[in-house]
Amino acid sequence: MAESIEPVVLAAVDGSPAALNAVRWAAREASLRHLPLRLVHVCALPPASSTAPEGGGLVESRLAQGYRWLGEARGQAHAAEPGIEIHTRLRTGAAAAALIEEAATARVAVLGSRGLGGFPGLLLGSVSSALATHGPCPVVVVRDVLPPERGPVVVGVTLPRRATRRSRSPSTPPAGGRHRWSPCTPGPT
Repeated sequence: MAESIEPVVLAAVDGSPAALNAVRWAAREASLRHLPLRLVHVCALPPASSTAPEGGGLVESRLAQGYRWLGEARGQAHAAEPGIEIHTRLRTGAAAAALIEEAATARVAVLGSRGLGGFPGLLLGSVSSALATHGPCPVVVVRDVLPPERGPVVVGVTLPRRATRRSRSPSTPPAGGRHRWSPCTPGPT
């Protein structure tokens, strides 16, 4: 459970290249927003009734790996933005559920597009998809390769169904927002 009620920029850490890019992006965002950066790794542990041999060190090994990834992420964040306040947290359990809880105090949650598991061809991993769908704050999903610092940005917005019903005619924008589409073509920056 997220203990702090102080607003933060949240970054998920899983050791993947995309996650480290997300950490660097989140560090810059934390600096711009004058907020602390919270780095979180969620470690999936085998159930206590697992058939894994006792004393095999699986749990200790996974926790140690999580702390190493958090240390590496802290170093990347510090290198990207030396002046920001950085907190790390290692949690156990299901990654999506834990990150949704952690996002309760976040102004924005940032994570890599794909973790280390799953299928290589997917554009979006299951944890990224779950947080983007169910998270309580805006979510930024960062790819393996960082985008340029300036350029076009694609934003998806979902308005509540009741907001679109308030429109009186197709030319009247829905309450709370305006629908607009234009091609995303790079221009001079």
